Amino acid sequence: MGNGAVWLRSPGGAAALLLPEEGGRLEQLRLLGGAGQPRDLLAPTPPGQRGWGKVRGMPVLFPFPGRVAQGCYRWEGRSYQLPRNDPDSSSLHHLHGLAADVAWKAEAVTAQRARLSQRWEQLPAELREGYPWRYQLEADYRLGDRRLAIAFTLRNAGEQALPFGLGLHPYWQLPGGRLSLPSTSHWPQREFIPTGERQKLPTELDLRQPREIAELRGDPFNATYWGRRGPIADLEQPGSWRLRIRARPRRDWPAVVVYRPPEAGIICTEPQTCTPDAVHLGERAGLRALLPGQRWRGVVEFELR
Repeated sequence: MGNGAVWLRSPGGAAALLLPEEGGRLEQLRLLGGAGQPRDLLAPTPPGQRGWGKVRGMPVLFPFPGRVAQGCYRWEGRSYQLPRNDPDSSSLHHLHGLAADVAWKAEAVTAQRARLSQRWEQLPAELREGYPWRYQLEADYRLGDRRLAIAFTLRNAGEQALPFGLGLHPYWQLPGGRLSLPSTSHWPQREFIPTGERQKLPTELDLRQPREIAELRGDPFNATYWGRRGPIADLEQPGSWRLRIRARPRRDWPAVVVYRPPEAGIICTEPQTCTPDAVHLGERAGLRALLPGQRWRGVVEFELR
């Protein structure tokens, strides 16, 4: 694949395909299972498709993962407007931030490692107006035979505190698979936007014990989970392999959105530093403020067993 595509390959046969010019998306991920068998884990994007609802792989979500109601928000006394690009709400809301819509730059590429970067100055003028804080964001990908680690570094390069959240949106290929995650509470939603009060998990959303993905009912299934004491999630193909997802520091990744799109055999487990619409809900939903010159760092790891 051309257009600036970056391949990472491990000695044992693992591989990862990064597309810097298409929003820095991780398009393919192949890891080795317990018996050393290669497993292609991500659903690929159909040829020629762009935009939310069409892309697959694993996009980066920044500065606001999930939806921002009406695409409008206030910060430090001023109002800002983001594009209304949500395909599931007749474009009433903003969806998943800006980083996946703008090219990244590939740096320091070796056989098993690539660092991608994006700067605020790369955003089109209309996006800079909706998010006027100068940032530098790096994603450092390191591939092993059974493991991929993504280390994020965000720096506030401006003169004012910037609001942010960050997440990943993997589309896993898992026909007939099972899912478990240790969260004990969730944020009830309306139009996929949290209503504002966290609650204990009802039985139909409880995933502390592995459940068949086919049992997750909804139109589509979409739930925001909160809090954990263990990994982000475990995905399992019974009798074959298990994928464990971790994030650190743990306190900085309290939210997981589980989304089951209409396509059969696909499930999304989205590690996030905040809930959807956190820019309206504030710190209690994980929204963070980064002061001028400060850096934030976080890591997400995927390990196949």
